[in-house]
Amino acid sequence: MKVTNIEGTSGKDCKCCGTWLKHWSNGSGLTLPIHCSVENCSNKCEVGAHVQKVDPTDRSTYIVPLCKRHNSETEKSLEVGSTRLVSDKESDNCETE
Repeated sequence: MKVTNIEGTSGKDCKCCGTWLKHWSNGSGLTLPIHCSVENCSNKCEVGAHVQKVDPTDRSTYIVPLCKRHNSETEKSLEVGSTRLVSDKESDNCETE
């Protein structure tokens, strides 16, 4: 699946989960991957990135685990394979403790 980064989202954290990586883990039900979700990237997973699908019919925003290098790429699409996309809406995926 191809996604693009959404600019202007750095500096924001999930108010309920604390970080977007934790938000992704809570929403996906999975443990965080060791490596970036971009295919053939062996960099460490460092951030929960806000992305959109490269699909004009779906303008929803999602979180995926990426390395900082791929999180800063806004000029091209990124292939994230079968990585689960998690809604960035806090009410959908946050811890409620």
